[in-house]
Amino acid sequence: MTDSQKLDFLLQKMNQIDTKVDKLDGRIDRLDTSMEQLDNRMEQFDTRMEQFDSRMEQFDSRMRQLDSRMEQFDSRMEQLDNRMEQLDSRVEQLDSRATKIELHLENETDKNIQLLAENHIELINKLNQAIPIADKNLVYEVKVNHLIGEVNKLKEDVEILKKKSA
Repeated sequence: MTDSQKLDFLLQKMNQIDTKVDKLDGRIDRLDTSMEQLDNRMEQFDTRMEQFDSRMEQFDSRMRQLDSRMEQFDSRMEQLDNRMEQLDSRVEQLDSRATKIELHLENETDKNIQLLAENHIELINKLNQAIPIADKNLVYEVKVNHLIGEVNKLKEDVEILKKKSA
């Protein structure tokens, strides 16, 4: 091989290398473009992640507020339950006292008043026998008032029984 052939051969190889370098430059340019696009997308992604983080912080803050409000609500409900239990206890005590008073009135006071009224009538009768001018109207008025009270009481009991059966 002569020098000129060698030079031609080297020139040909150099041309092939230039072609390959040009292709490689094109690929590197495309790679640079792709890297720039990837960088842009990563920046967009970072921006979106920052927005997401900000929204998550807001959400977390709202959840903490909601938790706090729920704890306050639970506390208030417990207080209300305690008050209701106290009120129920007081109502039961009042019912018990009212029942005792009613029983006392029925069993003792009403009977004692009736006995006094009956004895009073007998005393008035004896007084009238001793003094015929005396009037029995007062004694009968007491007895009638007592009987009116008994009738009113019976009416109330009948009304209660009607309501219960309805």
